[in-house]
Amino acid sequence: MYFKHNRFREKKKVSERYLEALRGITSTALRYGVSLRREKLPPEYSRFCGQQTAVIAPGARWQTKRWPEEYFASLASKILGRSNDTKIIWLGGRDEEPIFDFLRQHPYLTRHRQRMLFAAGVLSPGQMVELAARSAVSVSNDSGLMHLLSAAPTPLIALFLSTVEEFGFYPLGNAQVLSARNIPCRPCNHKGLPQCPRHHFRCARELTPEMVFAALAEYLGLKAPT
Repeated sequence: MYFKHNRFREKKKVSERYLEALRGITSTALRYGVSLRREKLPPEYSRFCGQQTAVIAPGARWQTKRWPEEYFASLASKILGRSNDTKIIWLGGRDEEPIFDFLRQHPYLTRHRQRMLFAAGVLSPGQMVELAARSAVSVSNDSGLMHLLSAAPTPLIALFLSTVEEFGFYPLGNAQVLSARNIPCRPCNHKGLPQCPRHHFRCARELTPEMVFAALAEYLGLKAPT
């Protein structure tokens, strides 16, 4: 039986717990980290990314880990509407194409089409890390791509909805986790579910675009609303 009660009291990465289990076995100091060989970008992406570019990964395997598409559209509209120099690269796999189509056609974003690139399944892992490293900030759901992007030195903003940091699966490196607090049924599962068991999805709905924009604005040289 699952009581959905979070008994963890400290935020400790799984990698730290693994290293603690090995303490005393070896005299060599053990450290955790993530690195990946970066690969050359296609010219289109190399020209596009820069210090006023945000890389946004809107997908995730499980629905309860996916921030609403409408919220991503609202966030992008805030980013692109604050400055004519800001740009966005949407990043994901081929299965994210329906999300990308929604964003391409969204009325908030159609007038900004020239300042967006959509990369669904066209870049290798090494190219994705290179893309993030050459941009100002990355934003991602709690997903495999989130962990991949954490291999870049670029600041990463991770959106945690139904899962919590206390499970240990939060990103390494220069990362900040955002989540809606004080949701009684959160976490509902340690890995994600096909749909919200309570059918309200408050853990996503109460993490607003305004909250995420306030966290990333400084990295793009934008002024967040007070």
